[in-house]
Amino acid sequence: MPEQTWDALPGFRAVAPGTKTTRRTLVIVGGAAVFGAVLTLAGLATGGGGRGLAMGAVLLVTGVLGLIGMWLWLTNVRLLIGQGVVGYRNFFGRSRFLSRGQIDRVVSMAVSYGKSSQPVRAIYCFGLDGKRLLALNIRAWQPEDINDFVEATGRPLDLRDGPITAKDARREFPHAFGWGAQHVLLLTSLTMLGAIVVAVAGYVVASKLLTR
Repeated sequence: MPEQTWDALPGFRAVAPGTKTTRRTLVIVGGAAVFGAVLTLAGLATGGGGRGLAMGAVLLVTGVLGLIGMWLWLTNVRLLIGQGVVGYRNFFGRSRFLSRGQIDRVVSMAVSYGKSSQPVRAIYCFGLDGKRLLALNIRAWQPEDINDFVEATGRPLDLRDGPITAKDARREFPHAFGWGAQHVLLLTSLTMLGAIVVAVAGYVVASKLLTR
């Protein structure tokens, strides 16, 4: 039902993300922005410039961009729960709906993506062809909302108590977990390296501009 919108369907409930983890992340990102603002203002007030001002500017920009991202996520992302139909609205405000006939299995499992990372538990909806239709991080939603969502799928929840490795998940669900899931640590490391490079480059550019 991709052409319909959730507000046009009867009996639909749109649930916004909201847990302690979400609020904690928002506080951390906001704190980084505030700390950056304090360093920036202090540097401008003293006229010293230099590394302190550059670091403050980088923290301020990073924190503000993080807050904007969090605001967009909290504003747009929704869990859509209806009568025999469930859905999800993503970061960009695009909604996807799944009827009971499209969902074959609903599995709750914690996938471990590496020895140095904690297993991430999520609710996975698999289609008739074995492909992953949806994955919900349970940390973003209240337990009662997750329960209502699973009940609306019309499928019994397959609860896996113990963690499962990404390799085993790919073996059991070959059409749902690709190469990236098994090598997420490598992809995460590359992403973090890229973020560090951007941050260092921003720091260097800010230092050059503010010390002229």
